[in-house]
Amino acid sequence: MPNVPISTQNQRLPEFRLYIQTVDDGVAPCAPPPAGTSPAFLSLAVCKPVLRRRMRAGDTLIGLTGAALVEEGYPKMAIIYIAIVDEVMDGKDNFTNVGRDNVRVLICRDFRYFAKQAVEIPDWAPCLRKLSQKMGRGCPVVTNESEIRQELKRLRKYTWSKETRYTPIALGNGPRRSSRGEEEVEEASEYFDEEDVEEDEERKEEEEDVEEDEEMEETRKIRRRKTRRVQLDHALKNASVWVDGGWSTNEAADNSSLKVR
Repeated sequence: MPNVPISTQNQRLPEFRLYIQTVDDGVAPCAPPPAGTSPAFLSLAVCKPVLRRRMRAGDTLIGLTGAALVEEGYPKMAIIYIAIVDEVMDGKDNFTNVGRDNVRVLICRDFRYFAKQAVEIPDWAPCLRKLSQKMGRGCPVVTNESEIRQELKRLRKYTWSKETRYTPIALGNGPRRSSRGEEEVEEASEYFDEEDVEEDEERKEEEEDVEEDEEMEETRKIRRRKTRRVQLDHALKNASVWVDGGWSTNEAADNSSLKVR
């Protein structure tokens, strides 16, 4: 049975967070085989910066197979790994070179990692299967709906009955070290590039949209003021006033003797 620590931060219940994995090369997540008496652990130190900033101890993280992995032979709508966050670390404690100051590393000591033997979402979890079909590439989803939450709790118990696997030891061009600091690190910022660029582009688009909306609103205000002035001028010219014992329009009257506010 998984051991779920209670998170008191922000006074909220532990959450389930899911996302689509497009790559499974032992970097994100990383679950190195335990050495000697060292306990096994799984870490998520690169990719999904927004997700890592939001997660807390006690939250459950689930990586699902994406289309790219299905093409490589992974099962469709399947769980690559499921892990309970045990600790959230500052990236400065994990890397000698980080891409951002606020980078966070998720440490999970209670997990199941299945790799290419990913576990398909069971038929008894129809809500979760439907949700996984709607999820976009690399888009994290937070779900607190009661029906799906019950399926996720059952799924967590179901996957914990299976034996875990571990990520490859050789990480190619991805030098890193574990959260315990056993291995040397040369460079890690390269793994932040793609998602950081996506975040920056989204932020710029939002800022441009806000600026455009503000400009349009200012233009509308100017047009409304001009329209009101034209209407007022027209009304003044055609308004009836009492002049020399009779009614007349402002246009025909002596405007110097007429004051309108």
